[in-house]
Amino acid sequence: MIKACIVIASNHDVLIKGLNLKFKIILIELTITLLANFAHASIGSCKQLFNDSNLGMLVERRKEQVWTVTESAQNVQKIIQFDFMPPVQRLKLGFALNGSKELFLETIVKVENTLKLKTEKIPLDLMCDGLVIDGGLESGRKFVESILSEGVKQKHTKGVFIFIDINNLGFINKNFFEKNKTGDHYVKLVSKMLNRLIGDKGLLVRMGGDEFAILMPAMSPEDVKSLQNKIMRELKNEVHEVFKFETLSRVENVKILQKAQSLGFVSQTEYNSGIEQFKKYVTYSQEGLSVGAAYFGAHSANSASDVQTSAENLATQMKLEIKMALHQDVSKYTGRKYQYSGSPRLAFRYDFPLLNEVDYKPQKYQSPPNKNFNLPPLLKTRGAVIKRFGQISLVRYLSEDGQSETRIEYYDSSSPQTHSEINGLKPPQRLVRSGKVDIHSHSSFPDFKSSESQDMMKYFLSDYTVDRGVIWINLQNLGKLNYFKHKTLTGDRMIKRFSEIIAESLRDSDIPIKLPGSEFLILIDQVGPEKLKKMSELILKKIDSDEVVHQIYQEQIDDLNDQILRASSVEEQKMLLNQIEEIQNMKSKPKLLLKHLYLKNQKTGYEQVIRYFQGAI
Repeated sequence: MIKACIVIASNHDVLIKGLNLKFKIILIELTITLLANFAHASIGSCKQLFNDSNLGMLVERRKEQVWTVTESAQNVQKIIQFDFMPPVQRLKLGFALNGSKELFLETIVKVENTLKLKTEKIPLDLMCDGLVIDGGLESGRKFVESILSEGVKQKHTKGVFIFIDINNLGFINKNFFEKNKTGDHYVKLVSKMLNRLIGDKGLLVRMGGDEFAILMPAMSPEDVKSLQNKIMRELKNEVHEVFKFETLSRVENVKILQKAQSLGFVSQTEYNSGIEQFKKYVTYSQEGLSVGAAYFGAHSANSASDVQTSAENLATQMKLEIKMALHQDVSKYTGRKYQYSGSPRLAFRYDFPLLNEVDYKPQKYQSPPNKNFNLPPLLKTRGAVIKRFGQISLVRYLSEDGQSETRIEYYDSSSPQTHSEINGLKPPQRLVRSGKVDIHSHSSFPDFKSSESQDMMKYFLSDYTVDRGVIWINLQNLGKLNYFKHKTLTGDRMIKRFSEIIAESLRDSDIPIKLPGSEFLILIDQVGPEKLKKMSELILKKIDSDEVVHQIYQEQIDDLNDQILRASSVEEQKMLLNQIEEIQNMKSKPKLLLKHLYLKNQKTGYEQVIRYFQGAI
C-alpha cells in the first residue's frame, strides 16, 4: 500500500488522465490524506521515501522517529493544589534525571466528548532559590493569567495577587564592584526569603527582571497588610546583607580619599565628588522593595490585566514615597525632578494601606476537590518543520485540543555512516532528542532563558561553517514606557509590536531570539554583508515609522492632556506639560538601538558576540 501511494504521488499526472473531474478531485484528496498520514505514522525501522510533487522535494522517513509526545513529571515528589486554582487543575513537582526541579500542570479537558489529561511543563526560574515560576516565559505567564482570569469570574474572592518590585537592582548591577554578580545574588536572596514567608500556602512567580508576584488564597485586608510588612521586615533582616561588603569597601575608600586629599594627592573637587557619590550610595543602601496587592474574584476587577495594574499602581506609589524620602530622582514617575531640602530620611518606613474591605468576599463553604486525574493523556503530534539548519530542526507540534507548541529536534551527525546512499540520497538520520522551546510571553520569539534556545544559539554561532550574520536590537525607552498610564502592560505591548515588525522583516530561515530585558538577537543564515546591512536598515526604518508604535506614545500624551484639564494648580499643569514634552522627544527620536555583525566562516561563541554588542549600549 505504501508503494502504491508512492507511485500515485509521483505519477498522478499520468494516472488521472481520462478520469472525470469529480473522481480526479477524490483521488487527489485521497492521495494527500494518505501521504499526510504516512508522514506522521511510526513505522518502526522501515525506511521509505516518497515524492511530494507540490514541493518538488524529498521528505525522508527518519529511523526511530518519535512522532507523538506526552509530558510527565519524573520522580514525582509532591502534588500541589490551591483554592485559587480551578478544581480541574493540579500541579506536580518532580525531579529530572539530572536532579533539576520540574513543575507540571495537569488539566482535565474534554476532547470529542472524552475526558483526557493535558500535561504542560511550567517553566521554573533556575536563577532563583526555591520553587519560583518563570513568568517571563509564555507558558509561565499564561498560567498566572489563566488563574487571574478564572478568578475574576467568581462571585467570591479567589485569592490575592501581590506585586513586588526590587527597587535598587538596577543600581546594584551598574554601580556595585561585582555588578551583575551581586545583583543575581540579591535576586536569589529575595526569592529565598519570599518562598520561606509564603511556605506551601502560595506560589511565587518571577514576572521578569526585578519584578516578582505572589499568588495567595483569599486573605483579609489585615492579613494582607501583615504579610506585606513581614516582607519588608525580613528584607532588612536577611536580604540586605548584599550591601554589607559593599558598604565596608566604600567606607574604606572614603578613608583613603580623605587621607589622599589631606596629603595633596587629590584636589578638593575630586574629594567633593567622591563624598557625594558615597552619600548617594548610602541612600540606595536602604531597604529596596516596593509592594502592592489586589484581590481577584468577587468581580473586584474585569480582567487579569486589571488585577496586575491595580497591584502595580500601589507598588509604584510606595516606590515614589520611599525615593522622595531618600532624596532620589523621581522624574521617571512624576515627569519632574524634586528640589529637596534637609537631610534624607534614612529611617523612613512606609505604611501599607488596607485593601478595600468591599472587595473581600470570602467563600463560606468550599467542598474539597474530588476529581479523577487518572485519565488517558492528551497527545501531541508532530506537524510542519518551521526552520531547519544543520542537524537541528524547529518543528510545530499539535495537540488534540487544538493547541500548538514549538519543539527543537536534534539529529545524530556523529554516528558512522553504515548505509550506502539510496538514489543519491544520504540515509535517514536518527533523532537524538526533542525538547520544547520556551517562548517569550510577549514577543512570541524563543526565549534566551530556555536551555533549548541557548543550545540552538551556541550551535549556530559555534558549529556552523557558512556565511552568516547576527543583528542585535535594543528597544529604547522601555524603562520609561513601563511607567506610562498602564505601567508594564504598555512596555509589554511595545515589545509585542516591535516583535511583529521584526518578524515581518525576516526571511523564513532567520531565527529571532528574545534576550533578557529590552534586547533581541536575530540569527541570520547564509547572508552576505550587504544583505545583512539592508535587513538592519529595513527593521530600523519600519519601527521608527510604524503607526502603532507612534500611537502608543500618543495615547500617553492624550491622557496627560486630559489630566491638564483636570489639574488643580498651575504648578501641576507645568509638571504635566514637561511630561508631554519629554514624551514628544521620545516619540520623535529613534525607537531602538541596532547593530549587526557579519560572520564569515569563523567560529564565534555567544559570549564574544554579546561582548561585541554591549559596547553599543
